[in-house]
Amino acid sequence: MTRYVIREEDESSDVMVGTFIITMIVTVISFIAAVFIAFIAVGTIWGTFTSIKNYISGVVANGSRLGEAFSDAWNGNVDSMQYFFDTARDYDHILPTLVKPFLVMAGVGVIVVGTVLLPVWVIVHSVFLLLSLPFKGIRKKDEYSY
Repeated sequence: MTRYVIREEDESSDVMVGTFIITMIVTVISFIAAVFIAFIAVGTIWGTFTSIKNYISGVVANGSRLGEAFSDAWNGNVDSMQYFFDTARDYDHILPTLVKPFLVMAGVGVIVVGTVLLPVWVIVHSVFLLLSLPFKGIRKKDEYSY
């Protein structure tokens, strides 16, 4: 005597497998996106500090000549960007798949943030120069006493 067992396919198992596969795909894509967003964030922060450092170096070298300070800061930002790009091109050490995009994003952050923030540093510097202008004429009384 043969016995036939009839089993109906449960659709919930197909849904669970599909949900698992979609969740894995979304997780991998989210991880990759999070890594690149972190690279962009670090590049932006690095670009901000590099822009400030380059502008301060330009001001120290040129004093109150804003045009030359601006030019030196811009050239410093371009040099920093080129350094990151060259380093990314020549990098062949540990984890190049992760480090190369980081270096490229840092270079992009330097030039983009440096371009956006450089006029801000010039405006802040100009305001400080204008605020310090009245104090430039004040001298010690000892210099005028006879």
